[in-house]
Parts: sequence; C-alpha cells; structure tokens
Amino acid sequence: EKLKRTLSRLESLSSVASSTGIPSRSATSKPRKRTAEERTAEAAVRKRQKAREVEARKRAREAERAAKVRQKEEAKVSKARQVREDKQASGKFAAEEICALVDASLARAGADDDSDASAFAAAAASASAATAGQDDAPLPKGVGPLTLAALEAKNYRAVIEGQTTLSVRLGDSNSMDNVAPVRWDGPPVGRGAGCIRWIRRDHLAGGSAGIASAPSNDDTVQRTDMAAIVFYNPRAFLRLLERDAAAEARDDYPELRMWLRNVRSSLATRWETRWKSDPETGGGRKGRGNKSVAAGAASGVAGGDARNRNESSSTSTTRIVLVLHKVQEELQRQWNQGGRRRQSFAPTSEEELNDATVWLLIEQHVECTLTSTEEETAEYLANLTRALTEAPYYDDVTELHCVAKLKADGSAMTAEEKAKCAWMRQVRQLPGMSEAKARKLLQHYPTLMSLLDEYEDPTLTNDEKKCLLEDCLVEGRKAKKLSESMYRLMTSNDPNELIA
Repeated sequence: EKLKRTLSRLESLSSVASSTGIPSRSATSKPRKRTAEERTAEAAVRKRQKAREVEARKRAREAERAAKVRQKEEAKVSKARQVREDKQASGKFAAEEICALVDASLARAGADDDSDASAFAAAAASASAATAGQDDAPLPKGVGPLTLAALEAKNYRAVIEGQTTLSVRLGDSNSMDNVAPVRWDGPPVGRGAGCIRWIRRDHLAGGSAGIASAPSNDDTVQRTDMAAIVFYNPRAFLRLLERDAAAEARDDYPELRMWLRNVRSSLATRWETRWKSDPETGGGRKGRGNKSVAAGAASGVAGGDARNRNESSSTSTTRIVLVLHKVQEELQRQWNQGGRRRQSFAPTSEEELNDATVWLLIEQHVECTLTSTEEETAEYLANLTRALTEAPYYDDVTELHCVAKLKADGSAMTAEEKAKCAWMRQVRQLPGMSEAKARKLLQHYPTLMSLLDEYEDPTLTNDEKKCLLEDCLVEGRKAKKLSESMYRLMTSNDPNELIA
C-alpha cells in the first residue's frame, strides 16, 4: 500500500510538472561552452570597466587636490586682504589715500616761467634731488612750486588744474595717464590768490591714483570739508580790507564780506555737489571718514549769530582757512614808501589787520594764518594736508583717555596678589601719585576695602579723614594735598568733580 501511494504521488507530481512547462531533469541540457571570442569580449568589458573606475578615482583625487589648493589660495588672499585692512585701519597707507587739488593760478605763483609745466617740473626736480639725498639741490622758486615740492617730500599726491596726467606723482613718469586735462570749477578768489582742496579714497578702494577724474557718483571718493585759500599776493588781501567810515563805525568789512559770500556760494554749488562728504560712513579705522574735520567745521559755525549762519552754514559746509603770505611785510613796505610823508596816504595799519583777522574768526568763522616766507607757507600747507590725511584715523576722545595705561605685574600669581596689583594701578590714576607713593600707601592699606572702612568710620571727622594719608605717602614729609585728593576721589558723589 505504501508503494502504491508513493507511485501515485510521483505520477501526480510528474503531471503537474508537465502541465506547468517545467522541464524535467532528464530533459535539461548541459550549459554551452563559451567560445574564445566571447571570453575575449568579456575580458575587454571588464578591463574597460576597471579602467573607468580607476579614472573616476583619479579625477576625484585631482578634484580634491584642486579644492584644497583653491581653499589655500582663498585663505591666502583673505589673509592678505585682512593684513591690508589692518594696515589701513592703523593709518599706514594714509599718505596714499589723499589728493590735493591745486588751482593752476597757485601752482605757478612765483615761478620764473608762468606755466603749470614749469612749476611742476621745478617741484619734480627738487623732490627727486631730495629723494636722492642731495642737500645742495636748488629749491624751486615761488609759493606754488615750493608747495608742490613740500607735498611730494611727504609722499602726498597733488594734481594741478588743467594737468594732463591725472595720477602723476612728481618724478614718476611711469604713472602718467594720457587722458584729458583735469578740470574743476574753483571758487572766485580773484587775482593774487589760489585755492587748495582735498579729496580722499580708501587704500583698498584704489587710493588716490586717478582720483581727480572720478565721477561725481563715485561713492568711494570723499571730499574733505576744508579749503585753504592762499593769498600769495598780499596786496590782493589788503584791498579787501578797505572800508569807509560808516563800515568802520559798525566794525564791518563790506568788501571782505562780499568776497566770502561769493566764495562760499561757489563752494556750495560747484564743489560740495561733486563728491560726497559722509563723516559717518566714509573710510578710516572706524568708518568715520573726515569726522574730525567736519566736526571742526560744524563747531565753528555753531557759535555764530543768525545773520552769519544764513551766510555761511546755510550755503556751504566747507571750512575756509586763509593763508596770508607776507601781508605784514607788505604793510611795512607801504608805510616805509609813503605812509609817513604824505597825509593823503592812508594804508591799512597792523592794528586794522589784527582787527580784520579777529573779525574773520568771530564773525565769519574763518581762520587766518600769517606766513613770512615761501618755505613757511609751503610747510604749513603740507602740515595741513597731513592733518587731513590722519583725520580719519583719530580716535574719539573720551573721558577714559585721561586714564594712564599701566601694565599689570606679571609676577602676581595668587588671587590676593593680583587684587593688590589691581588696587595699586587704581591708586596710581590719581594725579601726583607715583609708584613709590602708591607702594607706601599699600603698606598701610593693602586693599580698597581697608581704606574705605577707614573713610566710613563714624568716629572720625571729615577733617581727620582728609588728613588720613598725609603721613603714609612720603617718608619724613606730609602729603596733605594728595591725601585730600584721595579722600575726595573715594567719597565724592559728583561724577563731574575735578580732582587734581
């Protein structure tokens, strides 16, 4: 029975297999043997695939190396830029950021040949000789050439109106640009006078090279709120002081007032509209631009009466400085020639000149500087350029600037020693408190609290507290004033009290 059942199962399985199309074991054939061509083709496919994998790994390694190189280059460029920014923030490139715009009339003032080229060539020759260390080199003649030479000696860029080389530096022929002449509208200062104005651009934005040709919408260029008007012919300024008896009675100079009104109107409409002067966002260490100069101009305008504010601050924000070249010598010459021989001769006296300079300062907020020689005038203009150059890098003066910066004692290790060192540096901030006196004080009062406890002792009177330290500071001598100053410093409730 078992055998029958087994055979029936086998038959049923065989019928199922035949109905589903599954070949039986006996029906399956052996695998066909591959030919040599097929084996060669498969080997070539495997070889190409392996070569592609090797090439992909190679490209990945090269891309990784290139990315590392780019990363290093970017880090190097970023570091170099940071170094330049740090150097610019310290004012190292300040001389390369400013450009003096010199009127053509001033540039050739006093030169032998009445031309810009001769004045510029004389200044270039003098600057080259000074650079080469030739002490006996001839100096250029005249206020204009000497001024150009003084600016070049301090490495400041100067551009003359009408000059065809915008970015030229004296004696540097490689920096010339063959472009149209530089033109700007100067203020109507009249014959015998010339004007110098200044513009600047941060070193990272290109510096002063080619700055004079920058368009008015160039946000990187900033004008300084300062204009120096040089009267290289003193008679031109003395003519402005002429007035009648009525003007003298009311202490007024009508010709000079009208001249200033025209100059300020020209500066407001022609100069201040060309480039911006943004003291809060322009250049320098903290983005202050010409904050010091602008603040000086603003403070000078703030103290005037209503009439002067309408004439000056409402039309122009540029601060004007008058450089009066040899005016006193011209007054003396006029008096020597005829002032004491003819009653009809009435030149301006030195007293009137002094009154006019005071009137300009108080009424018009215009500073006057009197010079006696061409060299003195050129040196003053060069120093003024330096002040404007360094203005963006000045720190705002605060109350903390009076604090002496004393180094901490590096040998102090424990907390008690460090606290004692800090207390000693605090004590030395008091005017007149030397290191030796501070050490004497710390021998009696080693901590701040120990001294405060004495000052808060109710059993002591105020006079006794003021004299508390007079025997503790100097050996064999009383320091009553210093003891009283320390008492007021530690106990005063007035933050504005002056302790000296």
